[in-house]
Amino acid sequence: MWWSKSRKNKRGYTLVELAITGGIVSLVAAAAVFGVARYRNNAEDARMEKELGSIYQAVQAYRLVYGRFPASYAQLSEFITVPNFDQRYELNPNP
Repeated sequence: MWWSKSRKNKRGYTLVELAITGGIVSLVAAAAVFGVARYRNNAEDARMEKELGSIYQAVQAYRLVYGRFPASYAQLSEFITVPNFDQRYELNPNP
């Protein structure tokens, strides 16, 4: 073949080979970025569901105590407990 003689003593890659490799790397990178974004969105959704569940429980606790639903968030705030850093991540090395 005519191109095999001219490529025999040359080193390196052709422009076509580099373009194909770049395209493949771009596709893999794009797939990774969209995958990470999907997992991040799922994590945010799970966090919001948990927070909404906490608010629901606080509203129900308020209703049980006072016999009515709260008129504002200020009335509800005493029933919502937000753990501080030490409660969420146990830092005490001695149990």
